[in-house]
Amino acid sequence: MRLSLGHTGGLLATLYVACVAPVSASASGEAPVPEAEVPALSASAAQGLATITYLTASSVYIDVGSGDGLAPGDIVEVMRDGIAVASLRAEHLSTRKTSCTALSASVELQVGDQVRFVANLAATPADEAAAGSETGTSAASTSTGRTTSWLRSKGIRGRIGARYLAVIDRSGADGQDFSQPALDLRIDGKSINEHPFDLSVDVRTRRTYRAPSDGAATEEGSSRVYRAAASWHPHDSLFDLTVGRQFSPELPTISVFDGATASLRWTYLGLGVLSGTQPDAIDYGYSTQIREHGAFLQFTSSRPPVSRWYLTTGIIGSYDNGKINREYLHAQTSFSLRRLSLYVSQDLDFHRGWKQEAEGTAQSWTDTHASMRVRVTDGSNVHGGYDNRRNIRLYRDFESPETEFDDAYREGYWAGVSQRFRRALRLGFDARRSTGGFSGDADSYTATFNAQWRVHASLRGTYFQNQLASGWLRSGALGVQLGSSLSVEFGGGARDDSSNPNGNTLSWLNLALDYSLGRHWYLSMSTERSDDGVQANDQYYATTTYRF
Repeated sequence: MRLSLGHTGGLLATLYVACVAPVSASASGEAPVPEAEVPALSASAAQGLATITYLTASSVYIDVGSGDGLAPGDIVEVMRDGIAVASLRAEHLSTRKTSCTALSASVELQVGDQVRFVANLAATPADEAAAGSETGTSAASTSTGRTTSWLRSKGIRGRIGARYLAVIDRSGADGQDFSQPALDLRIDGKSINEHPFDLSVDVRTRRTYRAPSDGAATEEGSSRVYRAAASWHPHDSLFDLTVGRQFSPELPTISVFDGATASLRWTYLGLGVLSGTQPDAIDYGYSTQIREHGAFLQFTSSRPPVSRWYLTTGIIGSYDNGKINREYLHAQTSFSLRRLSLYVSQDLDFHRGWKQEAEGTAQSWTDTHASMRVRVTDGSNVHGGYDNRRNIRLYRDFESPETEFDDAYREGYWAGVSQRFRRALRLGFDARRSTGGFSGDADSYTATFNAQWRVHASLRGTYFQNQLASGWLRSGALGVQLGSSLSVEFGGGARDDSSNPNGNTLSWLNLALDYSLGRHWYLSMSTERSDDGVQANDQYYATTTYRF
């Protein structure tokens, strides 16, 4: 669990943050993981598939680890309906668990989501023995000795979480103290009680208290529904109907909408239509201001979730109070070969009426995103890509100096290499040319180092330069895995920017603890101190979650 202060304003961001007005959210997609011939591993990894077991604000936990052939720095995919909807990077591993960092996501991740990965090596007998020693049982008994709860036996799983965030201002210069308790509930039901019905619910509520140094304290409450949908898929039928607040894996540019989706799916072909309205951009309440309609056609190499490639195309129309808002064609494709993986997403906007007068053309190419990864050897990769998407809706509970920097210089093109040594060490280098966004044109160069034993370490150094400023961003972390349930990490960093008239450097230090109690209870705590010479803050964060 890592929460970074950076700037207090970042902490007040909602779970969905729009870089530009969120008319439509663009798909995020790192290059999918190449799908190789997977050797015989543990039962959960026999087909290179895993499951998200737990989520924190900054980490995604999956139920495979080094004993299943995963290594630090590996990239894995989150799959929904055969579509790669997110990319994760493996950071901290035990024998049968991995903590990942989300690199990109076009949807909100959930406990129970399926993850596809490529194993590097088969599990050894020593790995199997270690898996048993972590739990005090043999490896065989860990796979067969678990009991299933009543809810899970009915196809229902989810989690209930309680969180508390506090920010204390230490500068004394017109700052404010900030605290925010929150509760959340997620429920996912698949073929509930063996009936052809699915359910997806995500509800969150929070209370915010602010105490400015120069004014009266204020408080406000917020409750939001991010997902509330039910699906009907008759047995032995190609038909599927979903109604409620949902997202479209096939047309992720639409993001969340209130409405209905009807689809037909064969082994190699899927087609569907959808219609609905966008939630209010401020409070996420029901709104009829913006109406959206779409249709899609998808081709896959085989039945999900093991498709080696897919191609999706669709047409979407968005209308603001009956007037044209946006009409466009969306296409995305993914290829996952043994040595090469490729992801491409492209929109083609059509302009008529007032939009054609404003744009001066009948159509234009928009929101291009492409990324490619070439696996040179089992331990080395070459990757690159291009991104000019203007509207991206990000899923974050917080912002850190690193995420703020990466968001500011997101648009543009990049290339990089990475090399893994003996499965425990990883070196990487990336060069990026930023050509848009709110920070203008810039060049940046990033070097990373990761080491993974019982003690894990990571280092990052980024040099950046644009027309107005140049400087360095440096960060690092050192952590230790204490058994299979407890991990502790200490980290920090600094960013110095020549455009700062005072010559100040933003610096931060953090301490984090993650603890899992059995299969159901999780606890995360962190504290962080930041200072840039003008603003100085302390942050405290704690969350406990019960997973059922």
